[in-house]
Amino acid sequence: MAAKAGPDKAIRKETGNAVLEIETAPGKTEKFVCQFNPTEYTIAADGSLEPFKTIGSQQDMHQVSVGNAQTLTLHLSFDISSILEFGDKTGKEVKERKEEDISPYMNMLLSTVEIEGKTHQPPSVRFVWGSTNFLGKVKSIKVTYTMFGTGGMPVRSEADLVITEDGKQETKKRQSPKSSPDRTKCIVLTQDKSLRSIANEEYGSASYWRLIAQANGIMNPSAVPVGMRLVIPALEET
Repeated sequence: MAAKAGPDKAIRKETGNAVLEIETAPGKTEKFVCQFNPTEYTIAADGSLEPFKTIGSQQDMHQVSVGNAQTLTLHLSFDISSILEFGDKTGKEVKERKEEDISPYMNMLLSTVEIEGKTHQPPSVRFVWGSTNFLGKVKSIKVTYTMFGTGGMPVRSEADLVITEDGKQETKKRQSPKSSPDRTKCIVLTQDKSLRSIANEEYGSASYWRLIAQANGIMNPSAVPVGMRLVIPALEET
């Protein structure tokens, strides 16, 4: 998609360069090779901590109650304002070219926040460079045009993207506690929940309700009061 939308002479080879893979349809992606590799990018993550007291203890403890997705913040630069050396699709160097409109590149990036009709959500985007392979949705994007050519044609720009880790990945993490044996958390029992339904949601099997009952000193699982705060222990990794 990027190759079709952007000026051909500014396209770089994929090898060694930062790439954004944009999902254009289920199972189909097109690659957007960044014109310049970023000078830096930031990956941030935080956890939601809840205080709770263990049985027989007066000391507050903190455990992660909900896993939060990671966020990638990325700054990209684009310039087709003068004669520069680039590689075309075949890798052949292009040393002479005229200024070209940079907006097709930016329109491609801006489309990553548009809601698609069939999926009712924006496309997935994967940032790949070196050892980094980050899959997510573009939460926000800001494009700034910084230089203009003949007739006001934009020829230089900056793009700031915030990409949030894909929700499917995060859901999978929360539903696979065996892969995170230290992930203990607390939840509050609601009217529509039971120990069996909670065990099924957290561990993938209702048979683990006894583990929750034991961790909370519950003798009668059918007599647990609504509003009770339950410690959900982690499973040992197998």
